[in-house]
Formats: sequence, C-alpha cells, structure tokens
Amino acid sequence: MRPKQIKIEDILEMFKEQKVMTLSALSGKAKCSGKTILRRLKEHGYYTSYNMNGKYYTIPEIAAFDECGFWKYDDVYFNKFGGLREIMKRMIESSEMGYTVDELNKKLNVNCGSHVMTFVREGIIARRKYGGFYVYFSTDKKKQNSQAGKKEQHIRANEIPELDEYLSIRNINEKLIINVLTEFINNRKATPEEVKDILKNKNILTKKEIVDEIFRRYDLFKKKDTIEVLQEVLNLEANLKENFNFRENMGTPQIEFRSENTSCDVCGRKNHVLKTEKRNVTSCKEIKLSKRKF
Repeated sequence: MRPKQIKIEDILEMFKEQKVMTLSALSGKAKCSGKTILRRLKEHGYYTSYNMNGKYYTIPEIAAFDECGFWKYDDVYFNKFGGLREIMKRMIESSEMGYTVDELNKKLNVNCGSHVMTFVREGIIARRKYGGFYVYFSTDKKKQNSQAGKKEQHIRANEIPELDEYLSIRNINEKLIINVLTEFINNRKATPEEVKDILKNKNILTKKEIVDEIFRRYDLFKKKDTIEVLQEVLNLEANLKENFNFRENMGTPQIEFRSENTSCDVCGRKNHVLKTEKRNVTSCKEIKLSKRKF
C-alpha cells in the first residue's frame, strides 16, 4: 500500500493549532510517515528545538525569535541558527571573553557540560583551564588570545582569589622555569618541595604550588628523560629577551648513564654494582656526561 501523500498546506494548518509538535505527533495527525512529513518541511523550512533532544518542530511563521535568535515556547527552546553545536560555536566565536559552562547553562537554559567536551574534541571550540574549571574560547588563535586576555582582566577586576592565584601560576617567569628545570636535572630525585628549598638557599624565592605547576607542565613527575628536560631549558633560554645564561647561574648539569638491563646480556646473571666511579667521558657545549661502572 502506497503511503498517503500530504500537502505542506495541511502541515502548516496543524502548526496553527499547536505551535510546536513532535514528528510522531505530526505523522499521527497526518496519517503518513515521518519521512514524508520531513520531506515537506524541508521544502518549506522548519526549526527543531535545541533542548528536549531536538524532538520538537516548528515553522518560521510561528517562531518569534528575539534579537539574539532565541524563542521559547513553554519548556521548549529554539534558536534560528540551529542546534546546540551551531549556537555554542556562534556564541563563543562572537563573545568578548569566552564562556564558562555555568555561563552557557544560564544563557541557553540547558546543561551544556557533556556537549562542550564533544565540541572541544571535534575542534569546534577551544578551552583553557582556570583554577578548578575551564573557559571556552574561539579556535582562532588571535581571537582566542584576545578573549583570554579580557577574561583574565575580568577575573582580577572582580577579585576572584582562586583564579587570581591560578593566573599567577599560569604566567610563571621563564627564568624561574629554567632554574627549576636545571635543579631537576642536577637533583633527579628531588620533590617540588625540595627543589623550592634548594632555590631558596640560592636566594631564589618561590611557592611550592608554582614548582608543582612546573613539574606538571614539563612532565617531571614522570621522571622525564634528562636530555629532553635540557632541551626545554635551552629552548626557554633562547626565547628570553634578556641575556640569561643558566650555566652561569646554576652550573653545568651532569647526566649519568646507567645500564638499562638488570642482567648481563651475555651470561644472564644479575648485574651488581662493583664500583661506583664518576668521571667525565666526553663533553659538549652544554653538558658534562658521566658514567657509572658495573
């Protein structure tokens, strides 16, 4: 049996009786399939709700959008620019200083928490962490930096302690980072607290929280390879506008090489340290290399 054909005029009459309807309600009234209803609506134009899982429909003649493109009917929300993906991208792109999830929730009257994570993964929006939460920005780097700068000014102007504390950590002086990384190279087993104390003895004062942040930022808790850490130091030194030589300030770091194997490759017996002797085996511009005899 062929599905019943319906004219768009018949569908428009239904919306005059009920301003928003689900697809199942429309097909039930028209006694035809949902696919047929959708084909007719596409020819005419329609909107779907951005809440309620997008299951509610309306038409341009009914929706009375405000200047920001929003229209609410009972507990159903619509936006003339599309669904949540399009709305949030547009809002964030056009904002002066980005949005937090709470701000998006209040603006859109829906829970945006799960959606923003998806949109970040898809590269639709970007995010930066401030204290215990994220702020969502444009993916355009120039626009993003402008938004972030204004957000940070807003944070300081409103005296939000935990965020102000975070900003002081986020904008860590590069010379301090170099000092922390160099001390890590020279004291591989040192904790952030111990590194802070070592620096204090050299009249370099800082907070443990800042040293913690540097450890996290450069993966030092995972005992990152010394050569990699040294490369980070050299990169930071090269980028400094002022003249700063970490070798003069902290001395020359030494890198110790040990056998990665716990047993001998030839006889299979367990390696034992027979004698510990450090001596320079070679040198380069930046480091002294030493070895441990087994």
